[in-house]
Amino acid sequence: MFLFELRLIQDLVELKYGNFIQVTLDFFIIALVIFAVVKVINRIRRKGEDVKDQTVVTPKDIELLTEIRDLLKQKSEK
Repeated sequence: MFLFELRLIQDLVELKYGNFIQVTLDFFIIALVIFAVVKVINRIRRKGEDVKDQTVVTPKDIELLTEIRDLLKQKSEK
C-alpha cells in the first residue's frame, strides 16, 4: 500500500520540462517571424514615401482657375 501511494505521488509530481521547452521555442520562433514581417513592411513603406520630394503637384483645374482669376483681375484693373 505504501509503495502504491508513493508511486501515485511520484506521478503527480512529474515535471514535464520537455513540453515547456517546446512551447518556449515555438513562442520565440513565432515572435521572430512576426518581427521580421513587420520590419519588411516598414522598410517597404519607407521606400514608398519619397522623403526628398515633399512638393505637392497642383491639379490642372486649379491652375486654370488661378489663371482665369488673374486674367479677370488684370482686366478689371484696366
